[in-house]
Amino acid sequence: ARLQRFWRLEVPLPGARRIEVGSGYRPVPGFIHVDVNPDAPKVDLLVRGHALPFPDTWADELMNVHMIEHVPPPNIKPAFREWYRVLRGGGALMIHTPNGETFGRELVDSTSGNSNSFWVVQNALFGYYLHPTECTGPERLGKRGDHRILFTFPALRSLLEEVGFSRVEDISGEYPCSNWVEWSPYISRPCLEVRAVKAGVNLTRDR
Repeated sequence: ARLQRFWRLEVPLPGARRIEVGSGYRPVPGFIHVDVNPDAPKVDLLVRGHALPFPDTWADELMNVHMIEHVPPPNIKPAFREWYRVLRGGGALMIHTPNGETFGRELVDSTSGNSNSFWVVQNALFGYYLHPTECTGPERLGKRGDHRILFTFPALRSLLEEVGFSRVEDISGEYPCSNWVEWSPYISRPCLEVRAVKAGVNLTRDR
């Protein structure tokens, strides 16, 4: 019942229509912030990421930063199709999510050596929201983790290409988010950062 749509700002002009889906508690400046949490700061639209109230080919850019791992798996492809629909031709999609390849390797490596590293990986993998220095054993992981899925680049690229995106690139480290900055001292390349483009030329830029 609390999930409703609302505007907090004027509609941007074509060329400046940038949407952040799942902006959470660290919204990226310069974007329209979309989230399902009414308590999220600076949220502009309270709406689900796979049902955006924007016309076709409306947005110039769409971003989500550590949001897709929280989405129930059956909703992932519908979300990707929705983002493809909303983007103009030539528009870019940016996704940040935990790096499955890194976490898989770190999980295996952490079974020997410093035992704390095992719990650091578990915290990041399952989304327990502890700082790495707090991950000293299973008793610290008391709250329910809220990550639903872990991606590798090939898997994410395959899904994005399936719904129509092209030029899907792994650009990890080029635009580090707060998660990258906080976790890099403890886990190498913690974030998978992917950029994809909707092919074609937009013909409805006046909307």
